[in-house]
Amino acid sequence: MLKKPGTYKVGGLGACTLIYKSALNKGVNFNKIYNISFWGEDRHFCVRAAVLGIQLYVDTYYPAHHIYRSEDLLKVASYKLNNKNKDFQINSYKAREVIKVALQGISDYSYKKELPVGYLKYFTHDERQRLKNKLENMRKIILEEKITNKLNIVNYQIPFTNNFNEIVVKVIYNEEGYKNGYSYHKEKQGKCVLQKDEEDNYKIAKWIIEKEIEPLVKPLIRKVKEENNKLTLSMVVKNEGKRFLRKVLEEAIQYIDNAVIIDDGSTDDTIEIINDVLKNIPYVLIENKTSKFSNEVTLRKQQWIETIKTNPDWIVFLDADEIFEDKFKYKVKDLMRNTEVDGYMFRLYDFWDEDHYREDSLWNAHNTYRLFMIRYQENYNYLFRETPQHCGRMPYNCNNLAYSISDLRLKHYGWSRLEDRIEKYNRYMTLDPNGRYGILNQYNSILDHSPNLKKWEE
Repeated sequence: MLKKPGTYKVGGLGACTLIYKSALNKGVNFNKIYNISFWGEDRHFCVRAAVLGIQLYVDTYYPAHHIYRSEDLLKVASYKLNNKNKDFQINSYKAREVIKVALQGISDYSYKKELPVGYLKYFTHDERQRLKNKLENMRKIILEEKITNKLNIVNYQIPFTNNFNEIVVKVIYNEEGYKNGYSYHKEKQGKCVLQKDEEDNYKIAKWIIEKEIEPLVKPLIRKVKEENNKLTLSMVVKNEGKRFLRKVLEEAIQYIDNAVIIDDGSTDDTIEIINDVLKNIPYVLIENKTSKFSNEVTLRKQQWIETIKTNPDWIVFLDADEIFEDKFKYKVKDLMRNTEVDGYMFRLYDFWDEDHYREDSLWNAHNTYRLFMIRYQENYNYLFRETPQHCGRMPYNCNNLAYSISDLRLKHYGWSRLEDRIEKYNRYMTLDPNGRYGILNQYNSILDHSPNLKKWEE
């Protein structure tokens, strides 16, 4: 705080101090207080002042040079040299502060709130009227195109001057926000001419936008919506008829808008269950006659391509044995309203029976947040990890977009039945016997007889 020139309330003062006569009349003085062991009369002065209810302030605009000893006189020339441009520095600081508050304030507008006309007080009469007219003319466009705008100042350049009544400031800034559901980012160079009013305060007399600057790195143009977001379920299944598929889908249809499911060569009634449970919502069902799971990345790419064909807003990636806790369906709409993020991470709990999840050194997925739900960005270059196993159910670089952590939890029932654990153990040992794509010790622990289990509570 003290790095910014200003006047600040402090606990102690010393040396060059301006003392009001009223303070002296109250009895403040430099005499030693006999029962206080502090060294130096300044400390006794400040203690006495505080007891008498006299507040102490320090002015950092013009730091004084303390001549305490005779050798301090040798530093006077250096002090004068260092403070030669102090008036320019102080007035430059005041000008920058006015520009920061005024430009950022007047440019913080949105279709969701009133125009920021309160910040017009930082402009002179003529410029105030010009900007007011400009904002009022923009209002219709702001509402129609649902514009939300903010301005951030990047840099100031102030040429040296001795005329502090009028000062010119070059400003580099960017404007960013949303328009018609898409983000934008513009970098600009402008100029502000500031003049002092009768009270010696700076007001902006002219705000001139000189040119738009090409950014060194073009930011992603994001697609966002606050309302009417569609949530798409994306899933891969195979022979899930006798497991958890019906329960998973019955839970999911309470909060999803549509679904894309890849059936990877089922030979049971999996497809019939899908058609039955999803019959009242739009869904796409792709049937692979030959399973692609032995080269999982091919399967996941197929899942991704078919999912984005539906032009989704948000996608939730679930396996056929995963169910969110009950309150998810009540809160997911609020999650999708957040325009600042493109994904949500959740904790996944590996259930070892209907009511308990496993927790030990190898089974602790619930201690880590993972991405299960993303906002689809049509302008982003999504990439998959090119591995035949454990490539991930979505592009790996989804994690590079802005995401948030949710306290909502996901239940994974894939290990909850002994027959499933045996089947998965055999599958991993066949496809990845050396633990190249996973953890071999974890594979071997799948069939532990007495794992550490914890009771699930909602």
